Amino acid sequence: MTKLSNSFSKFVGNYCLYSYYLSGIGDVEESAEKCFLYCKEVVDLYDLEKYFDKKDINHQRWLECLSILGSCYLDGYGTNKDFKKGFDISLKAALLGDKESILKLGEIYELGKCIFRNFKKAIEWYQEAAILEMNMLDKNL
Repeated sequence: MTKLSNSFSKFVGNYCLYSYYLSGIGDVEESAEKCFLYCKEVVDLYDLEKYFDKKDINHQRWLECLSILGSCYLDGYGTNKDFKKGFDISLKAALLGDKESILKLGEIYELGKCIFRNFKKAIEWYQEAAILEMNMLDKNL
């Protein structure tokens, strides 16, 4: 039980640190390297893919970090660019319903970023993002 508690505390702490370094909150200076490091720690701590529950705030935080991690690899933010790793991570996040990752995949296919341009796949991903957005709007009405 203590091991689980320590692991969860590390998860929450790393999530907070990632957030601070991403935006440079308060007296904390923005740092791409530290943002990447703590984001990766959050993702590596648990593998929630099989058990993902979109209603659980900590699962949402994990998905947010997964999405950011994919973008870090794709853009070289805080780490070396690694298209394959970034694409795979972004795909994983998109399949779990992360809107930013869904849009990122649409852009990758539309612009042919390190992959063959494929307008059909780009449209499919953009449609998925639109459906997700419409569902969110419906819930808020």
